[in-house]
Amino acid sequence: MKLLGWAWALLIIAIPLNAEPETVVEDSSLVAPERALLIPRAKLGITHYFDSRQYETLSVLSQLNNLPLGLRLWGFTDLHGDQQHPDGRFHLDRFFMEYRALAPLKSDWLSKSDEFGGIAEYNDFNGPGNSLVRFGAYYQHVLPLVGRRRGSLQWRVFPFETDGRGTQVSLSYSIPLTARIGINGFADLNFITEGADLWLIEPQLNVRLSKHVAAVLEFRHNGFEQVAAGVNGTGFALGLQFSR
Repeated sequence: MKLLGWAWALLIIAIPLNAEPETVVEDSSLVAPERALLIPRAKLGITHYFDSRQYETLSVLSQLNNLPLGLRLWGFTDLHGDQQHPDGRFHLDRFFMEYRALAPLKSDWLSKSDEFGGIAEYNDFNGPGNSLVRFGAYYQHVLPLVGRRRGSLQWRVFPFETDGRGTQVSLSYSIPLTARIGINGFADLNFITEGADLWLIEPQLNVRLSKHVAAVLEFRHNGFEQVAAGVNGTGFALGLQFSR
């Protein structure tokens, strides 16, 4: 399972490096909205974060659109330093990965800018037995904004998890404020079968510095870390993103 996750990560990272660049547009209504203000057919983004909890994060985001049968692939791998030992903040020995396959379904009740379909999501993080696959459905639609701008909301529900320990509902959003500034992020609510429900929340402010470079400020809350002994699950991260 873990080997499959790393193989998927390498594949989804490698393909954009060889793809032809597409035009950059502001409307993000037809792609996974979180962590993305650009909409090429293939996207690669690398972000280095300085976390307020005294560790570093290197995040690699990849996205492929317009695949056969309308499929899309989206995902990221985060490499984290050691939160419990500030001297090892640059030792990226922790990881978390999340990769999704989205299959849109055609329907007469949907507008051209809306999308509904099936979704499969793979998650993994360091430690044995932590990988799982979720299966569910998603609905994505345009969010009208002031000044003829359009944002995007994507709602997801995962009633099935391979670990059998719960379900998840999730919201991702992309809200352009100006041509260079926007807010992206997500909120995941995990319903744990034998335990308290846990939130993961990451709103992110993006400031475009150039076509391929952006400064980001991110609030992070991880309920799973919050209940872990000796770990602070809430903090802020300032980063610099390079994308194509």
